[in-house]
This record gives sequence, structure tokens and C-alpha cells, in this order.
Amino acid sequence: MASYDGKDLPTVETKLKDRLKEDLEVLKKAPFREKIQFLWDYYKLPFFVIVVVAVILVSAVTTAVTAKEPYLSGIMLNSYHSGPETDRVRFAEDFLAAEQADEKYVYEINTSLLYHSDNTASPEENYYALSRVAAQITAHELDFITADMKTMLEFAYGGMIEDLSEVLTEAQLVCYEPYLCYIDLALLEDGAAVTEFPDCRKPEEMKEPVPVLIDVTGSEYLAEGYQYSDQIAFGVAVNAPREKNVAALIDFLMDDVK
Repeated sequence: MASYDGKDLPTVETKLKDRLKEDLEVLKKAPFREKIQFLWDYYKLPFFVIVVVAVILVSAVTTAVTAKEPYLSGIMLNSYHSGPETDRVRFAEDFLAAEQADEKYVYEINTSLLYHSDNTASPEENYYALSRVAAQITAHELDFITADMKTMLEFAYGGMIEDLSEVLTEAQLVCYEPYLCYIDLALLEDGAAVTEFPDCRKPEEMKEPVPVLIDVTGSEYLAEGYQYSDQIAFGVAVNAPREKNVAALIDFLMDDVK
């Protein structure tokens, strides 16, 4: 370590570690939208570029190795299953088989990310999960996200979940109305962070209701990946590159629910 007038000076590595520690403390206390803005303001060049490039490279390598294109790409946040990993993603395997796409395509499902705003996940885990989701959305690589309802509402109010009326047909929206969950877009107009969510099942009490999530709690497929979650929600990612396939997946999962 360098010194000046007999005093040790911090190294670059020490400064970086201290800066990261300070940043994680800021993220730990900030509302969801402020966390996204913080990451964008301070790390959009040194960090997001790296993660986006990594996502693209992994996708390119996967495609080159398997010689198959992804039919679906999803993230199952806060997923837990005590059995084999294959049980969590069995729905994707069965869906590809039902679509007769299993010979030509693959699925890419990430089940390892944790995000809990109540800080039951570590700040580092929250930080990485947010960064990974944002990077895949930016790279147009992510089709859908599943998680417990509270987490999904945070991501929806954070602008990461697509309006389902842009993805599903009118007939599908009518069919799944009992399972639709809404956000009030009016709460986002002033740019303030939404810390208390209105009842997502009561659009009639909202000023500008938008359907963004589907309650798939009754799905035996997804229940295998969420053994300790009371409510499981499904959302289509903003910039989803394969919306048609995701709409078909929703039909597949809802057949399991109904």
C-alpha cells in the first residue's frame, strides 16, 4: 500500500470495494424504481454494457453449440424446489413437445436468481437479479418472468412487464379475466416511486388500470418451482422477442390451471 507522510493511502482495489459497499447500502434502502434509476445512472456504461455483452455472448455460444434457436427465454425469480432441477422447468419441456418444437428449438430458463425487497435476499443477490433482468430486457433476450405476486408487482410498477393487451388476443383476455392482475398506470405519471400497491384484482378502483400479470397459482407445473409461495404470477417481459410463443405458453399453463 502506498503512503504519504507516513500514512497509508488506500489502493484502487480498496476504494472500489468501499464504493461498492456504499452503493449496496443505498440500493438496500431505495424503492424499486429508484434502484433501477440508480443502476442506470451510475453503472450503465461500466456494468450494464458488460452484463449485456455477457448475455449476448452466452446466447451466441448456446446457439452455436446446440445449433438450435431458443423458443422461449424466461427467468423464474425466487424459485425453490427440493427435488431435481428438471422438475422446475418441466413445463417448458412439455410445452415445446406440445408445440412440436422440441426437435428444432431449445428453452432457456434461469431459476437461480433471488430478489426480495424486504431484504431476506442479500443486497448482492438483489443487485445481481435486477441487473440480470434489466440486461436481458435491454438485449431483447427475455420473454417472461415468474415470481411471487409481490415481487412481480414491483417489477411491473418498475416498468419491466408488458401490458398483456399488447400480447394476448381479445378472446384470451376475456377468457383469463378472472386471473388477470392490474397496475394503476396513473400512479407512475408523476415519476414517484410506488411503495404501496393497490389491490391488483380490483381494476375498477384504479384510475388507469392495465393488465400486466396472470395469477398462475393453480398451475401444477409452476407449483413445482415455487413450493413456498402462496401466489405465483406470470408476466411478459418488456421487449420480449417471441411474444407469439409466450402467448401460446400462457394458454398451455392456463389449461393446467383451469
